[in-house]
Amino acid sequence: MTLRCPIGVELPDNMPLTYGMLTKSQFDDEIEKGYADMVEGRCFLPTMWKRN
Repeated sequence: MTLRCPIGVELPDNMPLTYGMLTKSQFDDEIEKGYADMVEGRCFLPTMWKRN
């Protein structure tokens, strides 16, 4: 017996980014996006998590 999802699920073919895959310009763009997320409050810092 195998377990299956009752709805059709497809995983994307793309892989996560790694530093070695990026040009300097692409790397700089990714850093800028992350910085903008942080400035706009769309990130969680480790100090924001509560332990149960």
